[in-house]
Amino acid sequence: MMNYETRRLHKFVQEVKDELACRIVPVEESVVPKNEQRLPRLDFETADCVTSGLTSRWFDLDVNHHVNNVKYVDWILDSVPRSLPEGHELHAMTIEFRKEVAIDTVVHSLSKLKYEDNATAGENGDGHGHGDAPVEVDHLLCLEDGSEILRARTTWNPKNLVN
Repeated sequence: MMNYETRRLHKFVQEVKDELACRIVPVEESVVPKNEQRLPRLDFETADCVTSGLTSRWFDLDVNHHVNNVKYVDWILDSVPRSLPEGHELHAMTIEFRKEVAIDTVVHSLSKLKYEDNATAGENGDGHGHGDAPVEVDHLLCLEDGSEILRARTTWNPKNLVN
């Protein structure tokens, strides 16, 4: 449920749960395993890559006149270094939505690369050589005033390159 005044998700009150009980099938486990790891907040100083000036347009909107989820993913991927998708495949994505975005809103996309298994950012540490290790990237979409739209994490696995 959504609280229309605060525009935030809200837990079902017991009254509503009781009314819907005959229509809801209880599930013991989540369909998707819950990741307990909290997504960090990035800022312009800690981000490896920043793409600014992304603007929502008419055809980015859903029927509620908010930016469509697919556009958020597009903006997230705008701030990963080009060399990452050249050598890796997107494997997984976790998104925590914080705020709705309307038309003509200017957005900043920030990314921070995290290397697994003590891999490095490349021979010269510039982030352009990702090696054969999986790479995690933390993301933040924010408005010009710094307020968060969403936090996300993507996981990239090395491509199986065949000559």
